[in-house]
Amino acid sequence: MFLNRKIMTSAKDCSDKGKRIKELLQKADAVMIVCRDVKAADTYATAFANKIQTTGDIPECISQIRQRHDILAAIAIKDDKIGICGQFELKLF
Repeated sequence: MFLNRKIMTSAKDCSDKGKRIKELLQKADAVMIVCRDVKAADTYATAFANKIQTTGDIPECISQIRQRHDILAAIAIKDDKIGICGQFELKLF
């Protein structure tokens, strides 16, 4: 019985620590980058997703994306906010 209590306490402690770590490491929910080079698109998507910690970071990231001539289009999503730049057809379903 004592062993079960200890395991349950440890699991709860780990869960709480995991939540705190997740809060510290928040990043964009999604960033999509369109480039002619797929490796560059993947690298940019990761880099810009890591820069977006809050919804307030989206405009600055979109501004930085616009300065990159090799990026054709981008979408950045965090919580209930979305930033879009580039030329492509956007369809909402």
